[in-house]
Amino acid sequence: MPPTRLSAWSSCWACSAVCTTASARRPGLKAHELIRCHGLTWSDILLTVALASPPKLGWRDKLAACTAHQHCLDSHERAFVLSLARWRGTPTEKQLAWLDHIYENWP
Repeated sequence: MPPTRLSAWSSCWACSAVCTTASARRPGLKAHELIRCHGLTWSDILLTVALASPPKLGWRDKLAACTAHQHCLDSHERAFVLSLARWRGTPTEKQLAWLDHIYENWP
């Protein structure tokens, strides 16, 4: 049974100790040899990385982004973002919904 792309990529790093001295001097050649030794191509590796889902942003990350771009917001949105930045505790569902709306729709 052939290895999956991710397990093959992980095992490429595990077998890096068996590389030759000449390829150790050239990291690109070493990486190429390790990928080829598992029957993969660079396209396989890059496609796997590209298809990985981006991390989901939490409300604090969205708030930080909105605060950094507050000059793009209208006065009501700006007031809300600044008050939420001073908020202690977890925002309510309604506050989170408005923050999501602001984050997804700023210019």
